[in-house]
Amino acid sequence: VSHPLLLSSHRHQEDHGCEAIQGGAAPLSLRRQHYPKDKSPSGETRPPATAAKKVLRGARSESTSIKVALMKMKMKAVGPSSVPESERVYYEVELPEEYRLPKKPMFFSKEWSVGKAVDVIAETFRLRNENHRQHSQKLLLYSMSGESLAMSKPLHSLLDVLPSGSGTRLEYEIPTNE
Repeated sequence: VSHPLLLSSHRHQEDHGCEAIQGGAAPLSLRRQHYPKDKSPSGETRPPATAAKKVLRGARSESTSIKVALMKMKMKAVGPSSVPESERVYYEVELPEEYRLPKKPMFFSKEWSVGKAVDVIAETFRLRNENHRQHSQKLLLYSMSGESLAMSKPLHSLLDVLPSGSGTRLEYEIPTNE
């Protein structure tokens, strides 16, 4: 029998044929063969590993995920630093396709009009903005449901339709001659 304080070559009994292995515990591979994965050594049946507990998703977890998404948006949002945090509303802005830029989280003052928000977006991303010229392509802001937002409306009046944290889309439109 090997003594426990001998050389490191005697550490593993099965490596050097020590007879103490016969009285000791069976190697792990033998224990796995003897006890299938669905049974414990005590004989109790275990639930299969693939049947993990389902997480119940309700209104409570949905509202939490919305709050978490808004917090992540706030960390990455860009906008004028002059806007006080108490006045900020956050939107993920999808820019016109021709610019091939990804969606960008931005913040605006809830006291601003939609037109002012469009001007800030255009200035931030250096988009062509000819909203001040008659008979030119106009930059318009839409909700993700496709509803056009009136340029003169203040953002705080749209919070029911367009809550902070939701997405918006900016597009060029050619006005009809009337």
